[in-house]
Order: sequence, then structure tokens, then C-alpha cells
Amino acid sequence: MEYLLIPLACALASLKVTLQSKFSKKGSHTLAQSVLFTAVMFATISVMFLPTLFDGGVTGTTVLYAAALGIFSYLYQVFYVLALSRGRMTLTVLINNFGMLIPMAVSIFMLGDPFTPLIGVGVVLVFASLCLSVTQKKEARRSGGGEGAKWLILALIVFLTNGIASAAQKLYTAKAGADIQLFEFVCISYLFAAAASFITYLFLSPADKKNGIKPITKGEAFIGCGVGAALGVFQCVNTVAMSLIGGSVYYPANNCLTSLMLALIGALLFKERFTVKQYVGIVLGIVAVVILCI
Repeated sequence: MEYLLIPLACALASLKVTLQSKFSKKGSHTLAQSVLFTAVMFATISVMFLPTLFDGGVTGTTVLYAAALGIFSYLYQVFYVLALSRGRMTLTVLINNFGMLIPMAVSIFMLGDPFTPLIGVGVVLVFASLCLSVTQKKEARRSGGGEGAKWLILALIVFLTNGIASAAQKLYTAKAGADIQLFEFVCISYLFAAAASFITYLFLSPADKKNGIKPITKGEAFIGCGVGAALGVFQCVNTVAMSLIGGSVYYPANNCLTSLMLALIGALLFKERFTVKQYVGIVLGIVAVVILCI
């Protein structure tokens, strides 16, 4: 029954990224605007779960791991918005999902999760799926089309920060055990992230004002609230799933299925098109999900 949490988490993650992409695709945003959008998103999550902090005491373990998750989530989401603005959503998400390797390694080498031959086959298929999916046509590279070096650097930063944030979340579920404070953990994490975002915006905003650039619009702020609501619910589902499902199964299945969902959304909503190799990669991803969930 706990495996039903995987498609639920994937659906919430896909909703969050789709809304985030609608902000990113509206035009080229400055770093200050991206940080402000992220701050609105984090603040929404914090407000959603703020009442839980008054239900009882919060343990030091919860605060420590929540702070780690919050800071790396802040870095992750800012660079995610920037990467989405410079490349196709589907490909950005695929590179992002390489981040699963970091918490998977933590689960296997630090927490003792098993790594069976069948899981090994699934991981290999995930690699093959992602490698094929990010392949670009030679014509696109020669003409300067497609995703450039700036996008790739941003996507790699997203991969690292996402992986470290997920590892902190996994370590918290293992450390807290039966004493896990789910809603408090999510709330404190995004209080840290919101504070870091607003402080960063205060330092960046004078440059925008000097150049006559306004903050984000009311519509973009509304999208930020929507992203925050989706992310807040996702993190609750995600944390519970991490505590019930082994990392060597959960991370590949969750990330690969999310990639497939977003590939479909990218094709239908954002009119993203793929090469034959990329379609083969998507099919391999489906096979990998099936194997990893056996």
C-alpha cells in the first residue's frame, strides 16, 4: 500500500514544476526576481504549516535537519527557476533527477538499505533513459539552438543541491524514527528557506531598481503561492514515503516516473518535441520504474 505514495508524490512534483515553468517561460527574469518568486513560494509553505509549531515542543534533531533541508532547498529552487528559464522543462527535470544518486548512496552506504541485482538493472536503465533523453540533434548544437553551456551549468548545480537536500531529508527520517515531527519539520525547513530568500532579495533588489526593473507581478506572485502549496503537500507525502520505502527503490522510481509525467506535460502544454533517441529514453524509463517497483 505504501507504494501508492510514489505516484501521488510524482503527481504533486509534476504540478509544482509545471507551475514553476509557467513563471520561467514568461520571459527572462533577473536573479532578484527569481529569488523573490522563490521567497513567495517558501513563505506560502511556512504559513500553511505554521500552526503545527504551537502544538508542542520541537526537538533539536528536527531543527538541525530542517535547517539543512531549508538552506539547500533555497539554493535548489533559485537555480531551478533559472535553469527552467534557459532550457526545455523536460530536459531540465531529467538532469535534476540525477540528484537521486546522492540520497540513494546515503541510503545504501550509511543506512544499510539493500542493493539487489534487480535494483542494479533498474538503475542502469535509469542512466540509459536519462542519457538518451538529453541527447540533442547535431544540427541544433551546430546552429546554437537547444540548451547551451549556461543551462548545463545551472542544471548541474540543481542536480547537486537537490541531491543534498534529499539526503538531509532521508537522514532525518532515519534519525528521528518513531519521533518524527513531519509537519514541524516541513514548516521549519521552509522558514529557513524563506528567510534566506528574502534576505538575498534585499541585497539584490537595489540593482534592479537602479535599472528600472520592477519586482514580480501579482500574477507571478499568485503562481508562486500555487507552487508553494503544491510543494508543501509534496514534502509531507515525500517525507512519509521516505520513512516507509527503501531509498534504493523510492528515489529511482519517484524521479523517473516524475520525469515521464513531465515529458508528457512538456509535449502537450509547452509543445516540446523530442528526437527518436529521446523517445527511446522515455520508454526505457517506464521499464526502469516497473523493475524498481517489483
